[in-house]
Amino acid sequence: MLGFLIVKKRSVKVKSVVFIILIANLLSACALAPKLKQPNDRNRVPINKTIPAEIKRGDR
Repeated sequence: MLGFLIVKKRSVKVKSVVFIILIANLLSACALAPKLKQPNDRNRVPINKTIPAEIKRGDR
C-alpha cells in the first residue's frame, strides 16, 4: 500500500511539472510572436492594369 502512495505522489508531481512546462511554453510563444507587418506601397502589384475608358476620357 505504501508503494502505491509513493507512485501516486510521483505522478502528481510529474503532472504538475508537465503542466508548468506547458504554461511556460504558451506564455513564451505569446510573448515572442512576430509583429504584423504594416502594408507597404512599394511592393503593391495592381490587379487591374487596364484603366477603364470612362476614366481615360474624363467622363463624370
